[in-house]
Amino acid sequence: MMRSKGIKVIAVLFIIYGMVLTFYHITMSSPISENEMICSAIMGCNLQEWSFAKQLIYLFFDGLFPLFAGIGLFLQERWGWWIGTTFLCYGIIDKLMVISMLFQLGGSIWESYNILPLVYLGAFLASFIFLINGNVQAVFAIKKQSLSIHLAILIGISTMGFITKEILLHTL
Repeated sequence: MMRSKGIKVIAVLFIIYGMVLTFYHITMSSPISENEMICSAIMGCNLQEWSFAKQLIYLFFDGLFPLFAGIGLFLQERWGWWIGTTFLCYGIIDKLMVISMLFQLGGSIWESYNILPLVYLGAFLASFIFLINGNVQAVFAIKKQSLSIHLAILIGISTMGFITKEILLHTL
């Protein structure tokens, strides 16, 4: 029973997070200026023109991805577990890259606006550890495999998604 409540809490948080960011990206027609500085630990920083395609990329990765994960987790569907754990793994990679970028740019992680990636990283890590627990996997009828196999699959998919997002944001 306790596992089910924990899953529901994570699911509701995902749904709220996804809804807020989906609403934000749908209602945001463009940033304040025509150009935006896009920075990443992989591609560096460069000034780029804001485009509808970039907005769709952010909408998918930041809004719809966690929203669908939350719905699937709430319904306790197997696909929800896979989307949720993939999103969390992606989020962990993303936040580690943001923190890395902050260090590259010479900023202090302890400044008020830079602490948020650490908060997200902690929340994503805690949720990920909870969801990969064997007892939680059993709730979703995830086949008994080695944890290392699940982690390899999740890290592989998440890394490919992260790299794809970075390349698309810097080339579109």
